[in-house]
Amino acid sequence: MMFWKESNLPDTLPGAVDDLDDKPNLHSFIVRVWLETPGTESDGKIWRGQIIHLPGDERHYFSDIHEIPVFIESYLKKQE
Repeated sequence: MMFWKESNLPDTLPGAVDDLDDKPNLHSFIVRVWLETPGTESDGKIWRGQIIHLPGDERHYFSDIHEIPVFIESYLKKQE
């Protein structure tokens, strides 16, 4: 997995489109991840998150980061 800082992103991305409506096989997802600390520190910390599929606005909450690719893959398999 690769991460970029905002300053490392180019102004335009190769293959970028101005009008996403022209690409019916294009999917967009918003992934949010946060760290929760339960009632006591001895309980440990838990990573939780939310992934949203656009434009359908379907939301999925998770506490296991491995659920992210499973959620995305479910949309890609529908295209096959």
